[in-house]
Amino acid sequence: MLQTAVLSFIFIFCIHYLILFFQKMLTIRKEKDLLHSSIEKYQTMYKQISTTTTTTTPIQTQPSPPPPPQAQPLEMKNELKEYMLNHLHAVV
Repeated sequence: MLQTAVLSFIFIFCIHYLILFFQKMLTIRKEKDLLHSSIEKYQTMYKQISTTTTTTTPIQTQPSPPPPPQAQPLEMKNELKEYMLNHLHAVV
């Protein structure tokens, strides 16, 4: 009984370390380099920005529409009164 337990323990121990060994030897670790990769990207962008000559093209804009005609304050006041009266009669 003790002999079986010891052999089982040794067998499990060997299999466990064989799996770890093969996992270490046969796989490639993926390491993401966050610091240096971003620095390299920013350096290439900076080089591109500093070396290219900027050629500006004029922006095509549409002419602005003419301003609406200015109504007289008295006319606006009368329009507001008419609207309020019509609106109040429609609600009541």
